[in-house]
Amino acid sequence: MTTIDHWEKQKIADLLVGRRIVAADKEEQTLTLDDGMVVRVEPNEGGCACSAGDYELASLATVDNAITSVDVLDEAFADTRGSDYQYAEDPHRYRISVYAGGVATDVAVIEGDDGNGYYGTGFALVVTEVQP
Repeated sequence: MTTIDHWEKQKIADLLVGRRIVAADKEEQTLTLDDGMVVRVEPNEGGCACSAGDYELASLATVDNAITSVDVLDEAFADTRGSDYQYAEDPHRYRISVYAGGVATDVAVIEGDDGNGYYGTGFALVVTEVQP
């Protein structure tokens, strides 16, 4: 197994470019590539009683064509769910956006709140290599 952190954009691109994503399982938080490799998306868990540093997987998607380019985007977003929502303090969204067949697709969207900044941010990809 290999772990790739969200800031390692070139490693994420190296993993996905030239591949297709043939299955996406949100419950298991996994993407399956056309070569059988399984990529688990692990949102950061702040580990605190508060929600600081907690992220969740908002969506996953498949891609039918070979991926030609990858962007990993970190963006603040306007939380429209109200102040009672757990991401009300410092909401962030991470997107793994790929280009395939001339179309951009967000294959993984991870949302959460950095809070006070002491409990981490983002996500990691845990890659299970295909056994020969």
